[in-house]
Formats: sequence, C-alpha cells, structure tokens
Amino acid sequence: MISALTTSSTYDLSCSTANGNATASTTVSVDTVTVTRIDSVTGSTPQLATFGSWDQHVVSNSNGIFVAYDYGDNSHNPDHWRLARSTDNGKSFQIIYDAGQDAAVASAPALETDQAGNVYAIAPTNQTNSWTTEPTLFYRFDAVDDYSKPTVVPLAIGSSTKFSTVYDRTRNLIDVLFWDFGVKNQPNFFSITTSGTVVNDVDLFTASNPHAIPEYPDLTIAPDGTVFAGWSTMDAELWDDGAGTQNYYDAHFVASPDGGTTWVGENGTLTIPIAGDDTGPAFTIEDESNPSEFLPWGSSGYDGNWNLLQGFAYNNGNLDFFYGGPKPSAHNAYARMEWQTRTIDKRISPYFGADGIEFDTAGGAFAQSASADGRLYFVGGYYHQGIQRLGIVYSDDAGTTWHQGARSDEWSGTCEYINTASALTADGLVIGRFTAQTGGQTSVYFFSSSAL
Repeated sequence: MISALTTSSTYDLSCSTANGNATASTTVSVDTVTVTRIDSVTGSTPQLATFGSWDQHVVSNSNGIFVAYDYGDNSHNPDHWRLARSTDNGKSFQIIYDAGQDAAVASAPALETDQAGNVYAIAPTNQTNSWTTEPTLFYRFDAVDDYSKPTVVPLAIGSSTKFSTVYDRTRNLIDVLFWDFGVKNQPNFFSITTSGTVVNDVDLFTASNPHAIPEYPDLTIAPDGTVFAGWSTMDAELWDDGAGTQNYYDAHFVASPDGGTTWVGENGTLTIPIAGDDTGPAFTIEDESNPSEFLPWGSSGYDGNWNLLQGFAYNNGNLDFFYGGPKPSAHNAYARMEWQTRTIDKRISPYFGADGIEFDTAGGAFAQSASADGRLYFVGGYYHQGIQRLGIVYSDDAGTTWHQGARSDEWSGTCEYINTASALTADGLVIGRFTAQTGGQTSVYFFSSSAL
C-alpha cells in the first residue's frame, strides 16, 4: 500500500481597510489519497486494463469494495477480466472471480450494486468482432453466497467495445447504453432486470448521421429515476476506418423520465430514432460559440474537433459534464446545466480544476453520495512540473465554486484511465481505480480519499 500525497498547503491572505493593510498566511490540511496495488496486467496494451471513465468499474456496499479490470489487454481484441474484492476499506484485495473460462471481452465489464448488496457485471463479449450478434454476459454475484457462485446469463442484445450502465433503484433495473456502430434498426438502450431479463430495448439513433456518428456513451441518473443518456460523436469521414484522423466532433445527451419509453431533447419530446450529431434534436454539451472547443463541420480550418464526454453526473438539480481533448485547441472543460430550465449556466474552460489543479489529461469522473444532493467530487489526472498526479476537487454549491480536496505526490510513472465509483462509500470515501506503468511493469491500482 502506498500513502501518496501532500498533506498540507499554505495560502497567503491579505485585506485592506480604512486603517491600512494586513497580511497573513495560513496552512490547511489537504487530505491524502491512499493507493493500493491490486494486480499486475499484461498484453500488448496493458494500460487499457482500466479503459473507460464513462462506465463504472468500482462499486461498494456493506460487504466490501469491488473492482473489475482486464488482466491481459490486447487493444480491445479478445481479453479476459477479473473481479477483486476488499473487506478492509481498500487496504488489500483478493481476486474472487477470474473470467478466463468465459467468453472473452473487449474491455472490463461495468459494475453495479443494489440495496441488498448484490453485485452485477455487464460484460459485452468479443470473439469474432461481429458486434451485432455476439452476446453480452450478465453476471449476478449474490451477497447471500458471499459472491462465490455467480449466475451468468447470455443476453441476446449484441455487444460493444464502448458502453455505459446505471442502476435505477426506483425501478430495480439496470440500464445499458451501447455504441451502436451506426447499424440501422439496432437497439442500443436496454433495461435489464436484476435476474438478467431484458425488459426494454430502444433504438436511439438513426443509421444516418450527416456530420458524425454517436460513439462513446455515458449514462447517469437522477434520484427520481430520470435517465440521462450522453454520448460523443466521431466524424467518420475524417476517421476513415482508422486510416485518417481520430476525432470526437461533438457531445450530446437526451433524457427519459420513464425508463426509456419517452425521450426528451432540446425542443421537448422526441420521435426516435434521432440523428446523434449537431443536425439532430439532442441537447448539446460543448460550447459551440467557442472556436477553441468547436468548429462546425465543413467550415474553414475544420480538421476535426475533440469533445470526448468523459464525466457526467446529476447533482442538486443540475447536470455536470467533463469533456474535451486536443482539438481545435487543447481543452478539458466543465459545464453545468440547470435541468429545470434546460440552461447551461456555468462553464470552466479551457481547463477544469481548482486551487492549482488543472485537469489537463484525458479521463476522470464525478462522485457523490447516492442521494445526489450534497457535495460533488471530481477525480482526474494532471501534470505538475512535468510529472503526473492524481487530483480531486469538490464543490459544496452545486458546481458554482470548486476547491482542491486531495492530490497525490509526484507519481513515478503513468496514471491512465482513471475511473471512480459514482457513489461514495458508506463512510464518505471517494474510491476508484487506474492503471499505472512503473519500473517497466503495468499494474491496476485502487485509490481512496476522504477529500474533506
């Protein structure tokens, strides 16, 4: 176990009055981030072991902390995954399931947990790259069996390399959103019972998206069960099946107040499927008036944007977004939408952060209490004097102001694909996992912080 981190910061204070000026300094505690190595990983691209900040791979309940990860990643070609559990608040982990005997996957499964403490893993498989026909495996690890005998149900919903899930406690269902590869009449939003039965499937996107196709999905949910389905898009013409330029043209979301039956966009109730790019009726996330974030398709100087939606949360009646990348100009930005008025009323760009932390690397996610009405945290990566760190910021006023919560000391290697549990632990810890390469070895690490 590594306890990495700065424990205090000093701030200079000054004030002016009619009687003169006064200055002082104060030193305040900066909470530590505790880091635990879980397992070493291999493969041609081992750093992808924790791929994906947009789907949840870490959960906690009264029986422990659970982490899913790939252990032999080969650039999304068939890989296998493990589930590790900690019963000592993250100080140590034990592997409780190795899926090596199961169908291979493209990336680690998403995890969810329910009020009874059961743990669910949603694992799209990858055997032949036939994404529309390969099954997704639904795993249920029961608390009453001490998570030792998972029920595994193949779901005939196709598969995907990029996906997102959310547990809806108001309906006791797990919602899933897939990247649909632009396939016509292929459902990509699903609701699944906790026993593994698909009870709803929706084709959200048309096969024709004039400027860019929906790709990286991201789900979040409000306490009343309103589901928010977000995604980034890719200019497929620029991408040219991998031979061209990587890009993420823009980012959008739609909402459903009734579990996927009705969907709402910028102008009200939608007729689905819809175009998923800027020609369609979904809500837009990036600042289209800011040329550092967005250049219109086909405009002068346009060679692709990069507005990858990486963090998405509902908190205190607002939607919070973290998105960005290197184009048109480098940005990893924050935006807040007041959901009642459907108005984006707060932006931080080009770099989101606070008190010396600027999240200038890809990846990161929000975390908060399950009630979604208190403090909101964000965890991401940033560089300090050329060395990578893990940073946590928080807001107590629904995203109006942000403060440093915790930061790591200089990390000796890379720190990639940071992912958090969307809900804090019962004792208020922010938890998550990432991949790090140190001393020629790649490993999966767990982190936690009280970040008070």
